[in-house]
Amino acid sequence: MMNKNVIFGSTSVDLVEINKIELSARLGKGVSIDSSDVIKCIDKYQECAHYRFAYTKIAYKYENSLCCFGKYSVYSPSLATVLQGSEEVIFLAVSAGIEVDKLINRSAIQSPKLSFYIDAIASAGIESYMDYISSKICEGLNVTKRFSPGYADFPLEFQAYLLNILSAKDSIGINLSNDLLMKPTKSITAVIGIT
Repeated sequence: MMNKNVIFGSTSVDLVEINKIELSARLGKGVSIDSSDVIKCIDKYQECAHYRFAYTKIAYKYENSLCCFGKYSVYSPSLATVLQGSEEVIFLAVSAGIEVDKLINRSAIQSPKLSFYIDAIASAGIESYMDYISSKICEGLNVTKRFSPGYADFPLEFQAYLLNILSAKDSIGINLSNDLLMKPTKSITAVIGIT
């Protein structure tokens, strides 16, 4: 059942420029982002990527060494530090879509090198999309940096709660495996404090 407070939608791939520094770092030394192979892989990625987002705002308080979000509490000193001064947070999830996973898998059969390039491009692409959509959502607000489950001492188990609040399976097609991995794999979740 969809959470009625969730806002979700999609964004044209043309609106999101892949961060070249991020892409270069993911490709590694010796690979030019201007090479014909990389450019072809960027084109393939952009043809199949389908950027989608879902977000909502939720009350937050820090109490008894716990970060409290409604009925759910989690122990994470790192998250508490990031959210300091916040009484409300944004839960946000983005995805590049399942077709990107299929493209990476098909490419692995054809050429491990091209599959590596597409995977790196997709990782840089979804990071760039997260930057793009979070800046749009947070425009005009005083916000903290974003913080994702699995980072530092913020338990990956929080992923299930966050995706459930966002009705992410129904709203943008993100499923969570038993080992807490998201599918599509090029998906990101985050918590952003509003100060």
